[in-house]
Amino acid sequence: FDRFVFQKYDEQLLCEYKVKALKFHPDKNPGDPKAARQFQSIQEARDVLLNPEKRKKYDKWKKSGLGMSFQQYVNLNVTSLHWVTKKTKEPMLMDHSHQALMQTRVDESRDVLSNWRRKEPADELLRKFRNYEI
Repeated sequence: FDRFVFQKYDEQLLCEYKVKALKFHPDKNPGDPKAARQFQSIQEARDVLLNPEKRKKYDKWKKSGLGMSFQQYVNLNVTSLHWVTKKTKEPMLMDHSHQALMQTRVDESRDVLSNWRRKEPADELLRKFRNYEI
């Protein structure tokens, strides 16, 4: 069924193409640049609509609602975006000296934190403040 529908669609397109091509053909309109451009547009439309791959791209472009021409869409469709990080000369893994420095800092932080936790409240006023009593 689908093949029959597409075959009829293609036949209709070709029929309409021939009518318009005869109307705007450069030989029928010598010296008319507008007719030549129209003829070229008709040929491009026929090529896109009768080629299944190009037709899929055209349908996708039409549904997207993008504010660009189909030709721009096709040109951009070939490209893609990639997230790339610039190469650095620095190694991604830390060397041993850097790791040792970081570990020392972590240990110092733990010591300071543990000392802070061990201390008792300085006085009754500080205790009341921490317990929202004042």
